[in-house]
Amino acid sequence: MRIGIGKIGKSVLFNSKNWGAVGGDNEAPILYEHLITQNPEHTFVMLGASDYDRLPLVEQERINVHGNFIYAFSGFSEWRKNQWDRSKAQHPSNDRQEFMENIIMPNPKFEIEAGIFMCGQVATSNVGGWARKQTDYTQLAKPLDVQRKYAGPTIHYLNKFKLKIHLCCISYYFFTISG
Repeated sequence: MRIGIGKIGKSVLFNSKNWGAVGGDNEAPILYEHLITQNPEHTFVMLGASDYDRLPLVEQERINVHGNFIYAFSGFSEWRKNQWDRSKAQHPSNDRQEFMENIIMPNPKFEIEAGIFMCGQVATSNVGGWARKQTDYTQLAKPLDVQRKYAGPTIHYLNKFKLKIHLCCISYYFFTISG
């Protein structure tokens, strides 16, 4: 089974030196690392922001010991630097949304059957160019930058592919969302 993972609204920091005292920085990487290493029969696709690409190769290999981990945003910085043209972009203020829509979503390698996501900072409007104002549904909302960049692309992916069930965790409270 191909399982989507990520922290909606915040980056997954595998490098423990970057963990803060608050905000649950340790929860997502510990959970996902255990899922990846203890379930070699499943493939795990990281659909949110992460520091995985910046880890030393030995750390990447330790996490991906079975070759069952795919980081969907791998190559994002290179793509942004060399291929993304803000003046021609569909979402000129959100390079992550553009990368999600043009690179990740069309690629069958990133398709998932289920998901296990943790929530960071999210709001009622997260997806730029798609979320509507609550006071007037005919107008698009303008999400805050942190939600637009760190929550919007993953939420947009989940909405687009309409997964039947995925599990979300906010701190120690789990809930299931059925579509």
